[in-house]
Amino acid sequence: RLGPQRVAEEGAEAFGGSYPWRFDTHGRRLLCFSPGFQELWVFGYSGLGHWQRAQPGGATAEGKPSAHFRRLYSVTVAALEATLHPETCHLHVARGREFAVLASSMAVPEVEGEERAASCAALHVVDLDEGLVTGSWEFSKDEGVDLACRRSVHMYGDTLLVLSRKRQVLHFLKVMPDGRLLRTRSLGPHCREDDALVLQIQEQREAQLRRAREAPEGG
Repeated sequence: RLGPQRVAEEGAEAFGGSYPWRFDTHGRRLLCFSPGFQELWVFGYSGLGHWQRAQPGGATAEGKPSAHFRRLYSVTVAALEATLHPETCHLHVARGREFAVLASSMAVPEVEGEERAASCAALHVVDLDEGLVTGSWEFSKDEGVDLACRRSVHMYGDTLLVLSRKRQVLHFLKVMPDGRLLRTRSLGPHCREDDALVLQIQEQREAQLRRAREAPEGG
């Protein structure tokens, strides 16, 4: 029987050394990662018409999932020396267009006593119909975002929630209908962007009040 389990069992050997990830929402395309985990390879489902395709030497490809797919295109997603993380990727449909939201990062040497982080963590959006990268968003090393961790990225509707465990900040990004990524806000120690200013002003007022109370009378 042809299905995701059979595809996973046949795996990389049948699909040009790639890593099968998942089918699209309609089951028409199989999404795979290249051997170096920098490209997205997309295979199209060609049906069951070649269930017993003849092979050299009289062998057949009966029952093999690869006999029913053809490679449509490949697109480079991750930057040089960065790798994609299949466990933190999502699918999104907007106005009839389907997008793959992929995560990549560049590993840095671990330092004893410090939490593991990514030096160049990024999110990418690929238009599966056009085979193009439509948007990307990079996080700096200082932001402490680890996209290799499944729990760091969640998607609800068209909104991506990215957690910085190091800084305890939740970043909100929106996938626009054209596939662009837009950062809308961040939620962390302060609920609003100007809360730090408000708290600082209040602290200054309290400090002035304390100094006034401690000042000698008539001084």
